[in-house]
Amino acid sequence: MSGLEMKYFVLNPRGSTLYSQASREAMLTYADYIEGENEELANDLRYWVDKTTEENVSLDIELSDDDFYKLSLMAHERDITLNDLCNQLLLDFIEKNEENE
Repeated sequence: MSGLEMKYFVLNPRGSTLYSQASREAMLTYADYIEGENEELANDLRYWVDKTTEENVSLDIELSDDDFYKLSLMAHERDITLNDLCNQLLLDFIEKNEENE
């Protein structure tokens, strides 16, 4: 074979797609493999997988028209959906408050 052969692997453990499941399984296998050499990284990988497989929660949030507009504009500027932005903001808020407990 001539030329450059490039292989890559994308970690995207969130979701329920085949690719997400494969990422989670690969991360757990990798964590098991490196545990003796780097226990902290192995534990971080397991934690990441655990956080992505927790049960999803659905929330209904009422926003004023002004807040809806501001959040929509913020999501547009970040090139993400409003739903993704709200999820990120809520997760950041939860993690910040868990650290303060």
